[in-house]
Amino acid sequence: MSPSLSNATTPTLPTTSSTTPTLFLHNYLFNHPTPALSLHNSLVVSGLNPDCYTFAFAIRACTELPWPSPGRTPHAMAIVTGHAQNLFVSSPLALFYLNFFLIDYSLKVFGLMPQRDAPAF
Repeated sequence: MSPSLSNATTPTLPTTSSTTPTLFLHNYLFNHPTPALSLHNSLVVSGLNPDCYTFAFAIRACTELPWPSPGRTPHAMAIVTGHAQNLFVSSPLALFYLNFFLIDYSLKVFGLMPQRDAPAF
């Protein structure tokens, strides 16, 4: 873990809405992907239901990591909660797998998209 990521902390959020954690995920996305994923996992463990934007930000944070395995957890959670077919989730998910040269997974996600638009391509 790089020193810049080890110094970042994940805030504790006393809220019953996924809006505030989603904003924190967005802010952590590119500078601190590891705390962004930690925040996403805390959101799920605390019983708050992530929305399609929360999953999209978590998956985009995974794309910033040097290895693909952490991205499979938000993908699995998106499937379980019914968000995997959402365009806001499936587009970054297809890009995530493509980024790590997992072409078969990327094509599978792309093939399951209910609608494909310019950003999905």
